[in-house]
Amino acid sequence: MYTFVDGKFIESSKASVPVNDRSFMYGDGVFETASVRESRVIGLESHLKRLANGADFLGIPCEVGQIRDAVRAFVERNRLRNGIIRVHLSRGSSKRGLAVVGPVKPRLVIVGEEKIPFEQGSEHIGLRLGVVGVVKVDEGVPLTRFKTANRLIYILARLEANKGGYDDGILLNHANHIVGASAANLLWVKDGCIFFVPPSEGALPGITQELVKRICGAFGIVIQERLGRLEDILGADEVFVTSSGLGVVRVKQVGGVQWSESPLVNRIRAAYLELICDSRIEEM
Repeated sequence: MYTFVDGKFIESSKASVPVNDRSFMYGDGVFETASVRESRVIGLESHLKRLANGADFLGIPCEVGQIRDAVRAFVERNRLRNGIIRVHLSRGSSKRGLAVVGPVKPRLVIVGEEKIPFEQGSEHIGLRLGVVGVVKVDEGVPLTRFKTANRLIYILARLEANKGGYDDGILLNHANHIVGASAANLLWVKDGCIFFVPPSEGALPGITQELVKRICGAFGIVIQERLGRLEDILGADEVFVTSSGLGVVRVKQVGGVQWSESPLVNRIRAAYLELICDSRIEEM
């Protein structure tokens, strides 16, 4: 596998970035993770838009056209048919200190790996989630709307969940409202309606979640934003998560509450697996 660094392809085992890169030192950058299906990047344009919006918020120059070309060249160079890629845009290298002194050139890094298609994975069996208590998301911080390079809150949440024997953790904000899982959006079903967390609560505007909205529209399924508390999740008929890395996956347990069946989620998942085979999936 080759890694893309600053316009060059380098064998991944030999690839590196300078130690004064600001993403390395301070988490000063943005990234996107996307799945590749039959050599097409699922939701590529949506990922590029969110990356650009995050870079704009941080004041990092972002040439979307060049990044798009680099992504496609990466997939072609690595002959990546089914896998996952991470596109990372750093502010670049600078002198030590928080202040950005002098001209700084952004650094683009793309890494990836092969991954079996969603329908062949074991995720469909269901995830076990625990409620995280060690950290809370600050819903008033706009950075939660982007995938910035500093993910410490989410890392601590995953560590706590894994330590408790769970696959992932449910994060709350300071109002004790549901935010999501550490690396996925959390949705729940009640009386045939699907609910998801609004970005104002600290949830990332999910790209796979947007595809689920499209599917629901086609099926005539009601899906809407709602402030959620833990009791809403525990009292739901079905619960599931969405992410670029997982796709659509049912949740079979939250704490001590379990769900044995997820018929609506299974229907959404099947439609998602069909949708990502569409030749236009990069534009969705």
